[in-house]
Amino acid sequence: MDIQSAQNSPSKPQASGIAKYRWPVVGVLLGGLGGYFYWKEIGCLTGTCPLQSQWQTMIPYGMLIGYWATDFIKPIFKKTNQ
Repeated sequence: MDIQSAQNSPSKPQASGIAKYRWPVVGVLLGGLGGYFYWKEIGCLTGTCPLQSQWQTMIPYGMLIGYWATDFIKPIFKKTNQ
């Protein structure tokens, strides 16, 4: 196989840097918003709950859960698109 035919052969395009991390970024952002709204609306009113009483802990936990959720869902979407 020469170089010219290798360059013209159809192949699956590689995802660019931003497109490659689209779902994790969306999950982290939505999880952060979810963590903030969970703290704001449900949170701990007495302040004795170590995780729920401060927004500084709820937002990172929400971001982590959002990342895990998109990491779990991404293979499901890949199977349906194939």
